[in-house]
Amino acid sequence: MMKKSIALVVWMGLWLPVLAEEALIAQRSSYADGQVTASGEAYDSNLYTCGHPSFPFGTLLSLIDAESDTEVKVKVIDRVEPPGGVIILSGAAADRFRIDDGKHLKLLVNKVDPAKAYPQLSAFKFRPAEKAEMPIKAKPEQGPRGDFQVLFGVFPQFEEAVQFKAKLSAQGVDAMAVLRESEFCVISKKSFVSPAEAGDWLETVKTQIDREARVIYSKI
Repeated sequence: MMKKSIALVVWMGLWLPVLAEEALIAQRSSYADGQVTASGEAYDSNLYTCGHPSFPFGTLLSLIDAESDTEVKVKVIDRVEPPGGVIILSGAAADRFRIDDGKHLKLLVNKVDPAKAYPQLSAFKFRPAEKAEMPIKAKPEQGPRGDFQVLFGVFPQFEEAVQFKAKLSAQGVDAMAVLRESEFCVISKKSFVSPAEAGDWLETVKTQIDREARVIYSKI
């Protein structure tokens, strides 16, 4: 059984408590894109994810290679069987550590509380617009004012979300980064009365976005 201890890490001048584990042996995943993982989530080699022996699915982990001073945050979506001192990294995460097929690297693994690690981000929940619970007195396809927004993208890394938000802002699209469980989302600052209104606005900015965006119901 792996030994665990409480450690402190510095982030933006703050000492944050994390749960430090023994170093685990990191290997590159052999999954093909689209293959279903133990969590039910489809594997995507371009996302920063991992398979871990015990942490719950959705947990955000900080992986550190002390020799190269490289840190990558990944989300747990798969289980390592049988349990042991191994963590399996997605292609994107393995590339950051330069782990090729058949190679491995010892990494320090820390469980991070996203809300504490990123205090400047608001915790955020949403569901697809078509699953919005409309009030009884509302007209069809219309919820309370401001309940609909546009989701521009979901990112496993905080830095990626910030960079994409900055890119949108440079193109005149008002957006903000928010925290959804262990993922970082970039959404419209503007909110809308209905899915149709949000969709109409999205059409006006689509040419400035290099990824698929969608309307979401942000009042949970």
